[in-house]
Amino acid sequence: MNIDIVMISKFGNGDGGRETWLRNFLVEIEKQQPISFNFFSLPVEQENLLGDLKNTSIFSSHHELAPKWKRLPISVSFIIQMIFFRLFKKSTSDSVIAVGGLEEAIATVGSYFRPFYKGKKILWLRTIYTKEKGYRLNKITQKILLGIELYIIKNHFDLVIANGEDTALFYRQHGVKCTVIPNAADLGIWSAVEKTKSLKTRIAFIGRLSEVKGINAFLDSIEELQKRGNVNNMEFHVVGGGPVELRVRKLEERGLLKYHGTLPHSSIPAFLMHSDCCVALTYLKDFMGGGGVSNALIEQMAAQQIIVAWNNGIFNKVLTAQTAYLVEQDDICGLANAFEFISNNKQEAELVATSAFIESQRYSIVKHVELFLDTIGFTSKKI
Repeated sequence: MNIDIVMISKFGNGDGGRETWLRNFLVEIEKQQPISFNFFSLPVEQENLLGDLKNTSIFSSHHELAPKWKRLPISVSFIIQMIFFRLFKKSTSDSVIAVGGLEEAIATVGSYFRPFYKGKKILWLRTIYTKEKGYRLNKITQKILLGIELYIIKNHFDLVIANGEDTALFYRQHGVKCTVIPNAADLGIWSAVEKTKSLKTRIAFIGRLSEVKGINAFLDSIEELQKRGNVNNMEFHVVGGGPVELRVRKLEERGLLKYHGTLPHSSIPAFLMHSDCCVALTYLKDFMGGGGVSNALIEQMAAQQIIVAWNNGIFNKVLTAQTAYLVEQDDICGLANAFEFISNNKQEAELVATSAFIESQRYSIVKHVELFLDTIGFTSKKI
């Protein structure tokens, strides 16, 4: 089987959850089945997730579509480039998978149109577009975008896969038939992480520094603890990049946290060795947040981190009061209270982390790929 993958990404090793998932997915596919892939992406850096996969059986080709119009958004430029590419070069792949959301869906529909393309068109939703990227827009524009997205999904894709129950629920409520294949991780890597000991409780935010990911709430809770005069027995760490970086740096200048910048995914296990607790604060509101349980959360559970998370539809599908400290969304004082409790009751909190580790075993990349192969009807066993 030969599959095209369309993803508006630079395929950086430290770019985010989609890139982390894709690499794990490809490595495991190569172990299980004789499937090859053609990749369509933005231009990549020398160090990228396809690097050491190019000499394996899963790699067929890689087409980098460079933006040519500086005044256009990168996603729009990519879509135009993709359509022009397909005008002159037809695809003979068995299937095409658009990985992401509305932007990848438009690029795929515009360049793999019937009757010229005979393969199956698959949309693998890794986000809820109007919540993840469109929440800054007014409600009228959001509804227009959602209407366009729903029309494309319902009329132009043979199969829609959601990466979590919250993503699937959103689209099902709008009449889209979704199959859920939950996110997953290579659990062996994370199970081997052994935490170093520290007198202080080390609490980390790892992810994109944007409002939707909850970084402002995390910073607010640190400032709340400072007001209470109770930060001496806690350390706060931030990993990632994004629009809220300036505020993160200002808190670092005040001595309230340590900012590590963006780390490659391969460096995260070593970072977690020096952490006790991680937060999962992605929002889920009417037009903000969502997008499935993140790979990062699963990895942190497998690394036996103490988890503090919003008690919303993203996380309470996976986490319970036995596996994490759940705080009502936007409750800054509740977030600070959770950090205080963990710091003062570390042994009890570590038992909760052990329960989270046990729960994480449900999300192995091996099972994830097996479910994908079953979903697309690929049953041939690799010899």
